[in-house]
Amino acid sequence: FFFQAEDGIRDYKVTGVQTCALPIYRALMFGSVTVDPAKVGCPVLVLGGEEDRIVSEALNRKTASHYGAPLKVYPGHAHWLIEEPGWEAICDDALAWLAAARAPQAVAAE
Repeated sequence: FFFQAEDGIRDYKVTGVQTCALPIYRALMFGSVTVDPAKVGCPVLVLGGEEDRIVSEALNRKTASHYGAPLKVYPGHAHWLIEEPGWEAICDDALAWLAAARAPQAVAAE
């Protein structure tokens, strides 16, 4: 990346907006950075909002497919799922998925 963390910190101090993730986001979205799913060593879950205008449902499907991950799209929700009304149900779903994803590891460790 042609980016230094200090740039984002400086921008945050001046504008109050955290920008250090922006170059990473752009690189991932435009394909200049790729992730080999075989090298991802943790379970992946893709969550999205049906009304999201930042990350499309098509991109969520592509991401889920890339990682072989389940996808759950929430009707009536937009991009910031954890701050929208009904966030509790979304968190419950994520926690249930995480507990199920961890279960085989717990059994193997015993």
